Amino acid sequence: MQFCPYDGTLLQVHIFAQGTPASELRFFCPLCPYIHSPKKKHALDVPTTRKKIDDIMGGDAAWENVDRTAVTCPACSHGEAFFMQLQIRSADEPMTTFFKCAKTGCGHRWNE
Repeated sequence: MQFCPYDGTLLQVHIFAQGTPASELRFFCPLCPYIHSPKKKHALDVPTTRKKIDDIMGGDAAWENVDRTAVTCPACSHGEAFFMQLQIRSADEPMTTFFKCAKTGCGHRWNE
């Protein structure tokens, strides 16, 4: 990002003579007549890694001692699932029920 040296506004990009072999990028200020034509191209490759997502439900250990109920899994239509209830909102809101399909191999999770 570049800023205007006169008023500090974020410079916008304009492609001058687009479609021609001599096309170039120009930075311009939308508030004043300042225009900057960079002499060389600036490119910076920054390697990124995806942040590890923590399981807020406590992982597989949280589902070890939970009850079962008769409910249909939306993924595989199995008729039984594990469930647990947690208070995730304020005290005057109802508890949220979390389900995990009891069918071996499915393990689909959803909530109500």
